[in-house]
Amino acid sequence: MLPIYICDDDARIRAVQEEYLKKQITIEGYGMEIALSSAHPREILDAVAAAPKRGIDFMGSIQELEEKLGGRFLRVHRAYLVNVEQMEELDLKRREIRMKNGERCLFSRNVKSTLLERICCEEKNVYE
Repeated sequence: MLPIYICDDDARIRAVQEEYLKKQITIEGYGMEIALSSAHPREILDAVAAAPKRGIDFMGSIQELEEKLGGRFLRVHRAYLVNVEQMEELDLKRREIRMKNGERCLFSRNVKSTLLERICCEEKNVYE
């Protein structure tokens, strides 16, 4: 089963989303289930981290997620938010971040200086 996570501050909106998704899953016969519905992004992230490795679909904008997650997370690309505490290396030539778990993601040119400030303050590895 593919897990679905719903995160919204408003309990009424969450309830509407849950009801809609339950109907769609039943009607279409998708192999999905609502794993967690919460107003707390940290709770969702903890549940996702504990779940088997796979991608995440998020209903909402990345800007909303960025605002809710706070300063530990940095938007490094229009499609990526990164937990700054989990960054291991920064490859400036390839414009790539390597995380502590070995995963990699690209960063855009306009966040290079911000990344350098954040990563150098935490004494991480930077390669040119």
